[in-house]
Amino acid sequence: MMSQSMKGGVLRNDQRVILAGRIDKVLAGHHPSIGEITRRIQHLAREPLTVVVMGEFSAGKSSFLNRLLGTDALPVAILPKTATITRLVYGAAGAAGPVEIDREVADGIETTTISHQDFAELQRAAKLHDIAVAQDLARIREVRVFLDEPLLTRLQLVDTPGFNHDLAMDNRTLGILDSTDLVLWITDALQPAKQTEFEKLRLLKERAKRIWLIVNKADVNVADAAAWEESRRSLENYFGDIGFLDFFESRSVELISCRQTDDFWAGRFEQTKSRLGADIFNLDTLWSSNLVGDEWQRLGTALTDEAARYQELERRCDALQALTDVEALAVRRLGDLHTALAPQIRALDDALRQHGADGRQALPMGIASVNSFFMEYTRAPLVAAFHALACFYEECLAKWRIQHLTESIRLLDVVQGTLPAEQAALRADVLALRDYDRLLLRRLIDASNRISDHSLSGLERTVELLDHLGVQFEAVDWRFSLSIDEDKVLSVGDSGTVGTLPKYRQQQLREALERDFRLDLERIAREPCCVGLLAQLADLHRGTGERLTKAQQIWSNHDATGTDAD
Repeated sequence: MMSQSMKGGVLRNDQRVILAGRIDKVLAGHHPSIGEITRRIQHLAREPLTVVVMGEFSAGKSSFLNRLLGTDALPVAILPKTATITRLVYGAAGAAGPVEIDREVADGIETTTISHQDFAELQRAAKLHDIAVAQDLARIREVRVFLDEPLLTRLQLVDTPGFNHDLAMDNRTLGILDSTDLVLWITDALQPAKQTEFEKLRLLKERAKRIWLIVNKADVNVADAAAWEESRRSLENYFGDIGFLDFFESRSVELISCRQTDDFWAGRFEQTKSRLGADIFNLDTLWSSNLVGDEWQRLGTALTDEAARYQELERRCDALQALTDVEALAVRRLGDLHTALAPQIRALDDALRQHGADGRQALPMGIASVNSFFMEYTRAPLVAAFHALACFYEECLAKWRIQHLTESIRLLDVVQGTLPAEQAALRADVLALRDYDRLLLRRLIDASNRISDHSLSGLERTVELLDHLGVQFEAVDWRFSLSIDEDKVLSVGDSGTVGTLPKYRQQQLREALERDFRLDLERIAREPCCVGLLAQLADLHRGTGERLTKAQQIWSNHDATGTDAD
């Protein structure tokens, strides 16, 4: 039999193991899910196989392991709620070595070491239903029993709490699947292949676990070889018919009875032990290599999926970024805005012309009070025309913002679904912004609240300009000239043509509206929370494409050549 050190020497030179280490360095911890695979490949090359014994409660898992190793190291028939994960590991300290116990404490996990004798006392105390002992046992998360057993130099054996008795125990057992290499499934001959077993076995196969079947407690009505063979054949046919055997590596059924020690059942157990040795225990290097191959293929799939994930994430982030590009949005929308507002702009221009004409008619009267009243009275159509323009502008802006928020919500939904599971905090931020945008959208759709939280800063300045038309006068000599320079600032002076508007025309109003529109776009499109989130997303995928491409090249080059040093 090959020793663990020999196995390590062989697999450490396997190119898949070496390249997994290179991929791990290239990714530099940025992709934890892939890092788990690369570390598992290296673990398989260096550490003993982990063979986990699973099954439903009271199927005889602990009894099987004790019988397999010829020891009473494991507790049998402990209350379900006190059961825990127990690892049998190699320790050159005599037949009964020390026992390490991991207990849950307030600030984490505390490990204590006790003698095998004290561990036996703990097992006995557990059977007495002592409340204090039960509370202490409930805090235990894992037990490691060190045994001077040659088999344990090549593999670790793990005993687990039985399924389908306590949900917390089920979750604890399923929690070790990531570190499980092979599974021995113990079923009860008196109640074999239950529906609950199917459910757990499907879960194991979904996690790509290799499983062997052992039927325990097969001694009922079986006392000789002929009855044993008939029972074995009957169970094989039954398991095959219902699809139970499809879960396992071998379609043959191993019938044992751990509780019977007579020559017949002792012989059957030794036969099963020999078969397991030939299939698993003595082939740990082969199985480790096979499992490295499984993980290597899983690594290739994971790299492809991760690259696709981040490419999709980058596309969606670019689309979100485009929603904050005010200049690009303005260019795209201004044409529609001018077309939509053209009638209102013409109406306002006509009102300005008429107001100027009214002013010229009022000047010959020569009475300041009459001029003031007349100009204020004739100013009403001008105010109405501007009000119509402002209202229509708000409607156009509201329609655009509804489209903007709808697209933003859609993209945020995709982004949060694309983000890796380990980015939980960032996903929460994305969801928070999405929910905020949904609230704004609902308010905006409600006509009574449309853009009520956004003042039109640019248009308010335009209102001030128009207001000057009705208040600037000087007694009989009232003269005024209005112009809007490049900064849209009103100029009032004594010179100029009385009662005319020489520079304030449609083009100037269009320019004012364009500036107003850009100001409003800035307030809507570049919300600080959105800009901040985009910065976080940019940090996440910065350099990701290059890293993943390099990692894929390392994987693909080996896979294409198919070379390794086995």
